[in-house]
Amino acid sequence: MQVLLKVSNVTEENRKEKFVAGVAELAKALRVPSKLKDESAQHEVPLKAVAKSEEEYLDHMRQVFREITMLVAKRLGLLAKSEVPFRLGTKVVIIPETGKILSQKNWDAFEAAIDGYLEVRVKGLAERMAAKQVALGRIMARMEADAVDLDKVELKDIKQALPTTTKAAQKQLPPEARDRQVFSERRVAQYVKGVSEKVRNDILHVINDGVANRTPRGKMVQQLLELDGHWNRDWRRIVETESQDLWQDGALIEELTQATPGEPIYMVGYGSPGACPVCKQQIINKVVRLFPVPPPDGGERIRDTYTDTAIWPGKSSVGHGREVWAAISRHPHCRCRWVRISMSEAHKRIQPA
Repeated sequence: MQVLLKVSNVTEENRKEKFVAGVAELAKALRVPSKLKDESAQHEVPLKAVAKSEEEYLDHMRQVFREITMLVAKRLGLLAKSEVPFRLGTKVVIIPETGKILSQKNWDAFEAAIDGYLEVRVKGLAERMAAKQVALGRIMARMEADAVDLDKVELKDIKQALPTTTKAAQKQLPPEARDRQVFSERRVAQYVKGVSEKVRNDILHVINDGVANRTPRGKMVQQLLELDGHWNRDWRRIVETESQDLWQDGALIEELTQATPGEPIYMVGYGSPGACPVCKQQIINKVVRLFPVPPPDGGERIRDTYTDTAIWPGKSSVGHGREVWAAISRHPHCRCRWVRISMSEAHKRIQPA
């Protein structure tokens, strides 16, 4: 029996996922069990609109990663042509087979060219991401309050224009939330900076190792071009996690804005059946109370009729590991979210102590 399995749209990012899915389909066709497991199946299922909004940031850096590797290979004389609309300055040719290293002057110029290119290409990315995702969270929180099922909302259903700068975003935010917007942008900017530094360092490692080991030029080009697969995986993890954090911050800010002064705001953790054990234990179906700021001691414990746990915009799981801590995102790739419930619903879920 001959079975043809066709797998399309394979990228460095989804290669493992596609392979696992393909094996599962093949096993199904042959009526035999498949022992392979897709670790990504435990990732939370994102809201369609949020996942679609993230494509902009993923695509942008995917293009940057491909361009920088092609440019570096061209500048070092490893490729004759590069079809990208950018330059890295004067060409510096290396012949790795000879083991001859670059002069300090050429090496410094090469590093500066990489940094300069990356700085230009990622400029404004963190600001745009923070502004748009927080605004999207606020808009969708209002939609949910109007009984709209967010699981069915597409990004195209969002008719309001999303801000792309911190200045524009702050015009839409209540005064007490504007510092939070700035902080969020700076946090994302640190991640963008970290990715840029990794790109530069990985490139330099390939070149250093290539010269030291007298690696053939064709193999060095291959090693450079393979780097973007690792960068894309790292960047996807950052985008998915930070986007969810920003979106959730926007939703919580909106809940606080719309609430009647003095009204207690209760939320419950919501996630998919395929969520990880940590989320199932610490987030999903957990009732919490929303505050504008953390409790005075900085912890999450409170005394309340329906819950002992507080949340607030900006609450993070960073530094808390696997200890019990109710924060979204709870871990990389987390797609859980807080959903507003009434006091009567909180009463049903947790009986008064």
